[in-house]
Formats: sequence, structure tokens, C-alpha cells
Amino acid sequence: MTTPRNLLIAQFSCEQIETVLQKFSLAPVLPAFGDVRWEEIAFRSPIRHQITQFLNFAMAEANVPLPKLTSTMFRAYEESGERGEFDRCYLERRRLLGQAAVAALLRPDNSTLRDALFRRWAETLEENSWAGSIQKAPELETDTPDLKAMEAAATLAEICAMFRAVAPLSLVEQTEQRLQRMLDRYIASHDPPEPWFTVRHNWNAVCHYGMISIGLNLPTPSNKLAQMCSRMTRWLPYYLEGFTKDGGTSEGPAYWNYGFSRFSWLNHAVETATAGRWSLIESDARIPKISRFGIRMFVPPEGQINFADAPARGQPDPGLISYLATRLGRADLTAAARELWCLTLAEEPDWRAKNTRRLHFLQLSRRFLFSPATLRKSRMLWWPVRQFYLPQLQVWNIRGEETDGKQWSVAAKGGHNNEGHNHNDCGSYIVHLDGCPLISELGMPQYDKKFFGPRRYDSLAARSHGHSVPEINGCEQISGETAASVVLGHSLNPGYFSLDLTRCYPRESGHEKITRTFTLERHPFRLTIEDVFHLVRPGTVESAIITFGHITLLDSQTARIENGSRSLLLALFDTAHLPAMEEKSFMDDVGITHPVKRLVLRPQLPVERIAFIRYSFTISS
Repeated sequence: MTTPRNLLIAQFSCEQIETVLQKFSLAPVLPAFGDVRWEEIAFRSPIRHQITQFLNFAMAEANVPLPKLTSTMFRAYEESGERGEFDRCYLERRRLLGQAAVAALLRPDNSTLRDALFRRWAETLEENSWAGSIQKAPELETDTPDLKAMEAAATLAEICAMFRAVAPLSLVEQTEQRLQRMLDRYIASHDPPEPWFTVRHNWNAVCHYGMISIGLNLPTPSNKLAQMCSRMTRWLPYYLEGFTKDGGTSEGPAYWNYGFSRFSWLNHAVETATAGRWSLIESDARIPKISRFGIRMFVPPEGQINFADAPARGQPDPGLISYLATRLGRADLTAAARELWCLTLAEEPDWRAKNTRRLHFLQLSRRFLFSPATLRKSRMLWWPVRQFYLPQLQVWNIRGEETDGKQWSVAAKGGHNNEGHNHNDCGSYIVHLDGCPLISELGMPQYDKKFFGPRRYDSLAARSHGHSVPEINGCEQISGETAASVVLGHSLNPGYFSLDLTRCYPRESGHEKITRTFTLERHPFRLTIEDVFHLVRPGTVESAIITFGHITLLDSQTARIENGSRSLLLALFDTAHLPAMEEKSFMDDVGITHPVKRLVLRPQLPVERIAFIRYSFTISS
């Protein structure tokens, strides 16, 4: 078998790409409606029970109308800065469309599911614009190739290709005409065609996935497809440049799952359509490292190391990890895929829950398409990542297990305060117990306009006051790339991570130097944190602990932090005490408000020039 040529490395000219394209016909990217592979998936062990539940849910919702997307919802972002109502409606429309399409593929003899798809497909075409609320007004007859428009376009291109033989001819023709107009606009535009072509974050991958999906799934002339591929080979490498040499991304695990999944599925589309002649990942030493980032940041059974804008709960997509494991042939990804599928079997999926309601056509189709043919349930979850250190991101993580079976994970970060989806959080840390965060990162808030403007750090989620980090004379950390931590030392065995946080705080805070050191003892678990403050004059200092759990103050130097049956005991050394527990509130990414506790730690004596705050966590029985 011929080794695929990596288009991003080879950098063929447009003419060279067209010459090759003229020599062969593109293969279908996904199995078409009626293909026996969908029937095999529908009746395949071990996920057939879940698929049956999904199909029952799809049938129950087959006649549910798409919610109305109004101009008032759209304009709310510009007028009030709010986008929650628009996003919920928009995402629900896409969910119902994708659900109907996948259900129709799995049950080709069910006309109710097929009719639901055609109806929702037509209603999606009736939208004046597929753009997101932060882009163009829907009244404009335009399909600006932005993030949401590209997602919608890719979905319709794939659905159109898969259902071409059975869909109403007018529906297919209208879809192809609209998508071709998007391609024409893309090809005719200047270089770079849109601002997202040169960004080094998820937008680049998502938008390229959408545009190339149109070209590969529709009857596209070879000269037009060659122009598209030529532009992709020029601009898509910017996305990969956004990853650090250790394979990490400061955007965090949620945006890795979002952006890199699109890059991976784009590679699958390119390799499938060209019968393995071309690739986007072949011979690229960065890809295996980047592929591991998602499983590194996952804390079973449902937690994640959610620095930056990422929910506290989440997991890598098992379909994506299965694909990467198969394509890259890595044992750690294969083991992770197996355990992720075991997790899906451990609990009955709730198709009404927020995590499953966000599964649209791309995620659903690939999850089922790359589900395992056989799977033996694990008696105990074994996760292939036990510890790691990412030197460029300055992220340190160690995991372990107590003799009674309790599993723990400690993660801490340095970095700087101008990262992707940045939070002012240098020195922050998370402690998971049995996958539940007892010391928490708030993570991704509900987005609004001010969160992406000058008032971003009014948000508790983004400002350092909402993280488990120190404050000096009432001053929080500042934003900017120069507000950077310096790693003084690190070790995974023994567990040790030390940071100089001096540059993270403003000069007016009156400090000369501040350091934070983590020391971890594994058996039994004990995490000790020491903050050392050097001030230029007498002042005040404090450290803080952020948690969603319940706090019981036992005395001035001890407290218990609990979440369900999981419990940590906090003990302060003689130099510090617990003067206050502050109650905060936090609205998460789906608009649910949660109570948050901020436990304050301060020195017992007035601070002259040097102060110490030292405390430890142990697992409480």
C-alpha cells in the first residue's frame, strides 16, 4: 500500500493538486443511506442497547418542531451583550436535525424518521444565515464562512451526499446551490480569504473542516476543489502551530475536543475520499503528541483538568479517540478508547442531558461509526495516563490510588495570563477525588459579549479572585503575556512543583517576590502547598481555596471539604489561620447558577516584610 502524502508538508501547487485529482474519482466520505455498515452498527454488540434507546428518543421527538430563531434573539448580542437564548435555540435546531439524520441512517425502513429529516433539512435551508450570534445579522442574504456557518454547511453537505438517492430532488438541488455559492465566495475572496485562516486556535480547524467537507461531499469540479485544497494547505498549518511542542493547547480540553476533532475528521475525510493517497497527519511528529492531550486532561469517570474555558465535567469523545487509536496505532490511545467505551456502558445515557443534547450530526455519526465491534466490560477502570508534565504549558499532574481504592488526581499550572481562552490563573490547581473536583476550577462560564471584551476580568471565572491563588494587598493577578510564572523546579517522582509568581501581580501590590510550591506524598495521599511572600512594606496577603463542595470549619486551622461521599481534610500550619469563608455564585456554560465557596487563608500575625501560608490536604475517611 502506498504511503499517503501529507498535503500540509508537501505543499503542492494548485496545478499539481488538480493534475492528480483529474486522474481519479473521489470516494464517498461516509457510508450512504442504505449502506449495510449502518445496519451492522445498529445491531452491533455492545452498544446496540444504547442505539435502541437513541432511536426510541428520536422517534419520540420525530414530530417536535424546530424552535423559532428570531431576529430579536440574534440582535440581543449587540443590544444587551446576551447570547444565551439565541445559542440554546440555535443548538437545539442543529441537534434535532442531526438526530433525525443519524436515526434515519440506522433505521432506513422507518419513513417517520426519514420524513422528520427532510422536514428539518428544508427548515435549515430556510434560515437566511447560518452565522452565529456574534457574526452577521440573519436578515442579510449571506453565508459568511464563520464558525457556526461552517458547522451547518458541513452537516448539510454530508447529509446531502448520504441521502442523495432518496431525498426530494428539489431539496438536494437547493442545498447544492447554496453550498456552491459559499465555495465560490471562498475561492473568489482575497488572501487570506477570512480572518480565521491565520488564527492558531479552534476556529481555523472548524472552518477548514466545513469548507473542505462541502468540496468533498458535493459534485465539485476538479479545478475548484484544487483551489480549495491549495488554500487549505497554506492556511491550515497555522492551526497546528497553536499547539506547544509538548502537544498541549492553552485553550484547554474542551476546545481541544472541539477543534482537534474537526481537524481529525477532516483528515479522515481527505484520506477516505482520496483512497489513502493524501493525508493531513501522515509523517507529522506533532500529531501523536497532540492526540494525547485529551486523554491526559481527562480524570475518570467524568472529570477533566479544566484550566481555561472548559467545564468541570466532560470527557474526550470515544469515537474520536477510537479513530485516532486506529489511525495512529498507539497503545495508550487504544487503552483510553476501551475505557471510554466502558464508561459509556457503565451508565445509561440520558439523551435529554446537556452533554448528550449537544451531540450534533458530526459527533453522533462518528460516535456510532467508530464504536467497537466487541468490548468486554472492565471490572475496574484503568486509565493509561498516570502522571505527566507539559513544560511549555507548565501543567503538572500526578494521579494515584489509596489502599481503600479511592483514586486521586492533583493538577497545577503556571503559564502566563494571555493564553487561549485565558483566565488569570497562574499557580492555580485542582484536586480530584474519584473523578470529582474537591478543589475546583470554575471553568467555562455562560458566554456574553463583555466576556470577550475589556470587561472579561469582571467575570469570576476569568479573574484570579475566582481561582485558588494568592492576593497581595487586595491586588489580584494582572492579564497579559508578561504576567508569567517561572518554573523553579518540578518532579513527578517525588511529586514537586515550584513556581515564581512575581510577575503575575502588579507593582502597586507592593511585593518583591512571591513563590508557590506543591509537594505531594503518595502513600498515603498528602498535598502540601506553601506560599511565600516578600513585601516592600508592611501589608496584607492571603491565599484562597475555590470549591463547589460543602465546607465545614472545624476550628481556625482545619476544615473539611466534601462533595457527596468524597472528603478532603484541610490543615493549616501554625503560621496561618482561616478568617473567612466567602459565598460566591457562578453561572456555567448552559446557564445554570451554582453556589461557590471561597475559603480565605491568611497569616496569623501582621505581615512586616516576609510571610508564609502553608497548608496541606489529606483524604478524610
